Amino acid sequence: MQVARNRRGSSIDLLVLQQTIRGRVPEGLLPYVLSDNGDDGHHWQRLCMQCPSSPSSGEKSERTTMPGGSNPSYNKGITLVHEVGHWLGLYNTFEGGCKAPGDYVNDTPFQLTASVGCPIGIDTCPQDGADPVENYMDTSDDACRNHFTPGQAKRIAQIAKQYRGINL
Repeated sequence: MQVARNRRGSSIDLLVLQQTIRGRVPEGLLPYVLSDNGDDGHHWQRLCMQCPSSPSSGEKSERTTMPGGSNPSYNKGITLVHEVGHWLGLYNTFEGGCKAPGDYVNDTPFQLTASVGCPIGIDTCPQDGADPVENYMDTSDDACRNHFTPGQAKRIAQIAKQYRGINL
């Protein structure tokens, strides 16, 4: 295993790293944990459908979001699960707000905006179903998120096969 370290690498440095390692990792996923990426975000990922033409086929997360990290709301590693969900073709549960097609998964209730905290039972859209704040593809606190829906699992399998060549 090779480890690349750069205390405050720029996005250009990260792009060079991504281009260097692309194709060397089976199935193409390479999670990177950054000590500091120079902004106030804690994750980033391109949707899987963008990957064939993109040199970046990795997932980056701040170290603070990993288990035991210093971010009290996001320190159980769920950010990595969420970002790999994007890598496998899932959208955020609040994609499109209360308007169809939403996240393109029929069994995920509509949600107006990203969640903060763990507001279980909140319902921000007129369609049936409370906001899916316990879904990995929301942005609620790590302690709140615990599942993908069956429809999301089906989409993951379809997208993984079509764009990644992975049979799940």
